[in-house]
Amino acid sequence: MPSPRPRRDPARILFWVTHAVYLPLGYFVYLVWSLSGGFVVWDLQVLGYSAEWVQRFLAALPPEGAEIYIHRVRPLDTVIPVLLAVTISAFALKTRVWWRWVCVAIAANTALLDLLENVRLVALVSGVVAPSPEAVAAVSWVTQAKFASLATSLAVLVLAQWRTRHA
Repeated sequence: MPSPRPRRDPARILFWVTHAVYLPLGYFVYLVWSLSGGFVVWDLQVLGYSAEWVQRFLAALPPEGAEIYIHRVRPLDTVIPVLLAVTISAFALKTRVWWRWVCVAIAANTALLDLLENVRLVALVSGVVAPSPEAVAAVSWVTQAKFASLATSLAVLVLAQWRTRHA
């Protein structure tokens, strides 16, 4: 008698799909990095950035780099936060702690912050918004909040999984 087909785990499938989308995103971020003369893309800067840094980055970024950022990086970075939030939520919902919903809420918050950051960064790259100290401080704060939220959701997820395994 053949053995039953193993059940596919949606959380693990989401994990691998999310990583698959990260691959082309990483490639396009690398292109922006190389075209800008080695500037680390701002939405990867955990501690944020200053108006002076943004002005230097935008001055170093050729039109081709701006096009890649707007038309390649941004679409992928719109999908990634949603996929990541759904993936974290799928793993959280597998736990047996009542506060797993806190992890889901924090993951959703991370996605919203990332999407807000994307809108503001595209406005700066496209020149719709001038890189004034106020505009940069506002988006830099969103970048920092995104990373804090992501770290918190992952910490809560790890704690929820640990509690489930050791309860």
